[in-house]
Amino acid sequence: MSDMNILIFLIFTLSSNNPVVKENNTVIIEKSDTLKGDLAVVGKDLKIYGGVRGDVAVVAGNVEISGFVSGDLAVVGGNLFLLKGSLIKGDVAVVAGKIKKSEGSKVKGELTEVRLGPFDPVFRLLKFLGPSVKWSSPSEEKEESVKIDTLKKEEKKEEIEKEEEETEEESISAVSRFFQSFINSFIPFILIFIFILIVNIAFPGTSENMKKELKENVWQTLGIGILIQILYLPVIFVLVVSILGIPLAIFIILSTPLLLIYGSAPVFNIIGEFISEKLKIKAKNKILYPFISSLLLFVLLFIFNLLTEFEFYASFYFKPLFMCFTFMYVYLIFTFALGVLFTSRLGIKTS
Repeated sequence: MSDMNILIFLIFTLSSNNPVVKENNTVIIEKSDTLKGDLAVVGKDLKIYGGVRGDVAVVAGNVEISGFVSGDLAVVGGNLFLLKGSLIKGDVAVVAGKIKKSEGSKVKGELTEVRLGPFDPVFRLLKFLGPSVKWSSPSEEKEESVKIDTLKKEEKKEEIEKEEEETEEESISAVSRFFQSFINSFIPFILIFIFILIVNIAFPGTSENMKKELKENVWQTLGIGILIQILYLPVIFVLVVSILGIPLAIFIILSTPLLLIYGSAPVFNIIGEFISEKLKIKAKNKILYPFISSLLLFVLLFIFNLLTEFEFYASFYFKPLFMCFTFMYVYLIFTFALGVLFTSRLGIKTS
């Protein structure tokens, strides 16, 4: 069983020529065709009437299958329709979408569906990575489309099943690894959201004051935040060389995480408010703002963890890229948090 590496590859690949039919926003594999290799589709719907001898992964698009897939199937931000006569040899995972399985369809591996309620549409935004279709041939030689006789279609499926069973080796389930990455990203997302929510509920006035101060003095707040970072270690060093300064240095070190959480609340609120305005999401409750900004961090961590879990050459190029994105996102939040704590005097000062 393959490791569903194609799920990672599809998120970053550019479009290329492939032996499939493209009609508007739909990629079609005809009934008479079998695609040898892995298939990745971003921002388009996929219909498989024939077959794919490899893994299939689709992001921000629906999938309809009446043919067969001999590998794993992953759908993120879309619905999966398994029609009568369809056959999936490997595991099936659908995140932020529905699985609609008709009678007469068959899935050999694990079948997993993860729903996020009203936030399922957020994953469809991944289509802005750029609509693309990528076919990865399994051999160096030129692969020709295999013509399948409609009358012998079921017989062909059985032959493929036997061939896969002979060559398949025992391995860790790709689906379990996929959701391990999901959990590793989900836990910090929940913790950060809860911390920010507590600050907003416990200190609504000071949080609003810091938010207002940050909006009015963005660059000043950023500059002061950077300056505090520069002076932080030298100040700690000066304090620890003095016996009287040691307790103060310990207090500063221990209180820093709490102050960062406290100061980051207005930053998360502003980021969430900005995103909701761009997406035209009407927020009846301000709790939605820190949730949206925390969700953005979750998406970055999720993609980064996927690149870590699955060994694939795309990880070499894009893992550092997403590490930089995630680091800069967190760094800027905490830098603004330090700055606004100083400029607003912990939220006591009103603008």
